Amino acid sequence: MTNDLRPPSQPPAAGLNPLQTWALALLPSEDNYTLIVLDRNVSLRRAYIWLTLSALLGGVISTLVAVGVDLVLGPSTNPVLANLGSGTPTLPGTLNELLYGVPIQTILVLVAVTILIGVAHWVANLLGGRGTFTQLFYTIAAFFTPLSVFGSLIASLPLVGVFVIVIALYGLVLTVVAIKTVHQVGTIRALLAGVVAPIGLLVIVSAVSFLVLAMVAPAP
Repeated sequence: MTNDLRPPSQPPAAGLNPLQTWALALLPSEDNYTLIVLDRNVSLRRAYIWLTLSALLGGVISTLVAVGVDLVLGPSTNPVLANLGSGTPTLPGTLNELLYGVPIQTILVLVAVTILIGVAHWVANLLGGRGTFTQLFYTIAAFFTPLSVFGSLIASLPLVGVFVIVIALYGLVLTVVAIKTVHQVGTIRALLAGVVAPIGLLVIVSAVSFLVLAMVAPAP
């Protein structure tokens, strides 16, 4: 590893197991993230396995919870049910979402996360960061995995779905701490790399997509 990290203690000789890694990552502590970066199990393969499983599990959970809520409370405008093709959940529609919708969403999540972390890593390096893409990706995946599953659970629940915003904001805080630890940069630089740059990219992509759609849309 290229970093000169000084951990408060060493990870176990056998490495951290996934539960230990996720528990450490959910607390915004540079000491915790140092332990994660120094773990012998750090790898892109492991991080992608976590993200894939969490996206699949989250998709299944959100679909089933949305269907369950609407069966109990009646039809609604739930976006998950809109994807099923009806305000009232049906078995064919639910199976279609589970077998096709969830895997497609999982692929999109993996692509989006890879691009956003790649942008954050690139900007951090431009600002003097010393970490590697693998270190940053693994550290962010360590907290993104449990947060995404929990977010999928509450997103489809009445009244508490608004807390997804809180989870997203907390994820941004953890991202900044991860960049500070992995790249050994200050808070301002970590904010620029982990928050400003990815959000700026999303704004640019959205604006370009809007313009393209506006140009190709048929005239009224």
